[in-house]
Amino acid sequence: MKVKVPRYLLALVLVFSAVTTFAGPVFTFRIRDEPETLDWNRAHTLVEAYVLMNLMEGLVTLGSSLKPMPALAESWSISEDGRVYRFKLRPGIKWSDGVPLRAQDFVYSWKRLLSPLTAASYAYCLFDIQGAEAYNNGTLFDFDQVGVKALDDSTLQVQLAQPVSHWLFIPSFWSTFPLRQDVVEKYGTGWDTPGRMVNLGPYLLMSHDIDSKIVMKANPHYYGARGNVDEINAWIIKDDSNALSLYEAGKLDFLSDLAAVDLKKVENRSDLKILPLLKTGFLSFGVSQYPASNLNLRRAISMAIDKKKLSALLQGGHEPATSFVPPMMMGFSRDLGLPYNLVRAKEELKKSGLIGGRPIVLNYSIPNWDKEWIVGNFIQKELKKNLNIEVNLKSFDNKAYRTQLE
Repeated sequence: MKVKVPRYLLALVLVFSAVTTFAGPVFTFRIRDEPETLDWNRAHTLVEAYVLMNLMEGLVTLGSSLKPMPALAESWSISEDGRVYRFKLRPGIKWSDGVPLRAQDFVYSWKRLLSPLTAASYAYCLFDIQGAEAYNNGTLFDFDQVGVKALDDSTLQVQLAQPVSHWLFIPSFWSTFPLRQDVVEKYGTGWDTPGRMVNLGPYLLMSHDIDSKIVMKANPHYYGARGNVDEINAWIIKDDSNALSLYEAGKLDFLSDLAAVDLKKVENRSDLKILPLLKTGFLSFGVSQYPASNLNLRRAISMAIDKKKLSALLQGGHEPATSFVPPMMMGFSRDLGLPYNLVRAKEELKKSGLIGGRPIVLNYSIPNWDKEWIVGNFIQKELKKNLNIEVNLKSFDNKAYRTQLE
């Protein structure tokens, strides 16, 4: 039986900690691992996001107030019944090879995102669209029956199955970014590599040295403001302490996610910034396999882990969460979720019917990053101490870890 991250609720809302200093047209920052892919339809983690959000944009973007703002779409209208959205593309937008952006590029991208053959982790983001889920699960074969249409080169129409109050936020997400059909068909699965990728964002993908460095340079066709940075270097550094040392030595301009670093060492520095990051971490189970198929066992585990202690172990850079929706976002509530309660946890374990039989042993798969090892060791000790459950930690590099989630 495998226990995997993510899918069940042991949630922590993250607080984004970063040290940054910058002087010059070349900006260097750290990402935690080799990206699984730079194909934005298929990309699944923040490792890819740090790169993709510099290479691409969507119909809308989120401003500092967390409200949708124009990006590739200069405007939009919503029907009175809340089901039909019409996006007018910003005029003059060109791909990095000079080809104009068309509404059809969104239709192709969304068709590919929803195709069962793509096996995209975030295909469900479009399931509110008429026919989208049926097309993804293979019960609808004709994409023309899905509610996504290019009315002309500059107008995209989206029809939802029913009104969804938050839907305008969806096309800000990277999996929904447009994609050129001719490029994908020409290069196949290698379209997302330097020299082949065409994109629309402020930077171009110039080189990608596996497990080492990704270089991006300014896109001369970008329509918007890009600031004074001409080149971005993303260094792939897995070890937090090593990354901090490189920052201290002036080799990195920006270093984020310092949860595994002792923040007391840097808390008084003028270059340390504490900002909210709207991300929820959670523990998940392979619920089709014994013993995690037992609901009472899952409830027992959730209530046997003291998330406040975990927050302290992560240098105060996180706070316990009660639901998947973090503070500041629509739908947040502090009254959801299962609380830390050992009495109730042991009652649930007893209800599971697993006590008195063979020992309960779980395999816990994690990426081999510092923070994840801290979390894994903590959960291992909590469950042994509180419920006498054995947890075997199994770590993988980022790509191999993602295969454990299939």
